[in-house]
Amino acid sequence: MEERKLSSMATLWLKIGGPTLWLVPLGLWAGIMIALDIENAALSVIIFLAFGSLFVFWFIPLKKVVATENGLRISNYLASTTVPYEDVQEVRECKILSHRPVTIVLKHPCRFGRKIRFVPRGKWYSLWWWVCWRDHPVAVWLRQTCGLSDAKS
Repeated sequence: MEERKLSSMATLWLKIGGPTLWLVPLGLWAGIMIALDIENAALSVIIFLAFGSLFVFWFIPLKKVVATENGLRISNYLASTTVPYEDVQEVRECKILSHRPVTIVLKHPCRFGRKIRFVPRGKWYSLWWWVCWRDHPVAVWLRQTCGLSDAKS
């Protein structure tokens, strides 16, 4: 079996670039509001923390996932581990968000925990209204390869 990249090339951007480009300006904005003693500075800090926690929750945990002959090679761009296909318990996907993150739930925790989230490869798959609610082809392939039911999770 040839290696197959399952995660999008945009993963690194979503994991590091996006949050940086949003959090730095929001942090500067909140800092300026506080420094200038503007009336609603506390509200600005609350808004900054809310957006910051959203980025941390959704984008920082994203992983790079590659299917190999022996299993899934999972990486956070600093370290990697290989998980056998038999260790995959469930494959979920979020169809509401435009980048369609897929979550792999493992039977046993690996170096990165029991839940591995990644953005699947695909060319504008979720932007077309007639395929928005279908399962992403990467999620379907992963379920079939791991021997899981093809039913929606």
